[in-house]
Amino acid sequence: MPEPRRETVFEFLTAPGPAAICSLRIVGPRVAEVLAKHIRLSRDIDQAALVSRRTYRAQLLDEAGEPFDDVLVSIHSTEPTWDVRLHMHGNPWIARQCAAMFESLGLRETSADLTLWDASSTIEAEVWRLLPRIVTIEGARWLASQIEALPAALRELLARDDFEAARACCAEIADRRRVVDWLITPLRVALVGPPNAGKSTLANALTNRTVSLVSARAGTTRDFVEAPGQIDGFPVTWLDTAGLRESGDALECAGIDFTHRIIEAADAAVVVLDATDAASEDRRRFVSAHGDLRPGCIALNKSDIAQNCAAIAAELPQPWSAVAISVSAETRCGLDDLCGRVQAHAGRFRPGAGVAAACTARQEALLRQATCSDRKQFRDIVLRLIGPR
Repeated sequence: MPEPRRETVFEFLTAPGPAAICSLRIVGPRVAEVLAKHIRLSRDIDQAALVSRRTYRAQLLDEAGEPFDDVLVSIHSTEPTWDVRLHMHGNPWIARQCAAMFESLGLRETSADLTLWDASSTIEAEVWRLLPRIVTIEGARWLASQIEALPAALRELLARDDFEAARACCAEIADRRRVVDWLITPLRVALVGPPNAGKSTLANALTNRTVSLVSARAGTTRDFVEAPGQIDGFPVTWLDTAGLRESGDALECAGIDFTHRIIEAADAAVVVLDATDAASEDRRRFVSAHGDLRPGCIALNKSDIAQNCAAIAAELPQPWSAVAISVSAETRCGLDDLCGRVQAHAGRFRPGAGVAAACTARQEALLRQATCSDRKQFRDIVLRLIGPR
């Protein structure tokens, strides 16, 4: 029997994502504590009765003991070598909530135990372990390129005569670890604006499929719709929201209140305005009521039938006019510009092929350590990073 772990850790085995299943593994002596606090089995089964190689249906509980997801719990081993997998819905919010709960219990997130393919070095093994969590094909290709790019960059650092420049380069490589986080966690972008501005049509165009119901009737969208997509290989979740306006309809008012909460929680917002002459009063009222918003982009929509987009942009408040562009959800004109502005507003970028980046917390920590070391320590740390597995 293998020696029991002294630390309890968890790791995501698959990437979260809308309409997907996210699998998470928990290993260590405190698994029983986690199960007792956050798992409610569908049948009245005592933990002592859990059997290895069995799967149980359960509810995932929050800090208050309230259920927030239905899950499957697969038991791979019990005491003293606990190894449990949770198979939950792939909504990224659920994954983040679950990770936060486990971290609050003192569990540490890791990726040290999963081996997908044979690897000739630690860096290669770490890349393969991260790969299932990357959401886009472009992101997966970029991550796989680090198998060669990162060791090559580290060897080049060892050959440099300018030690200070080498340490500075180490810091840059460490900083790029955030790119991996961006490739794992979708950017959440709220599409907001008055009713009938074309938000739902724009959401459908941005994702290249029908995700939102489109109607000429104002107030069609009462709830919000999550639509997964990507920008330059980075995952993004477009949030099609209810139109913001004064309304006497109780259900529509509830949707509008929810939209305000969605805007606050989103990483960025795109204000969608109908640029046609017929919508001039709607635009004026919206700008007057919501001029405090700081969107990443103002999309002057329906530019295929509107002739005065430049004049409309000039009349907007300065922070809005600076990010205003003409788009047409119907003809898809201007969508690349919109996506580029959202990406720039969020500060996300993907380094070019061959540019080295730290991929894991271990790599980043060692690189940070190297930036503060003397020459001998620097060499030892870098060799440790690129050495054989």
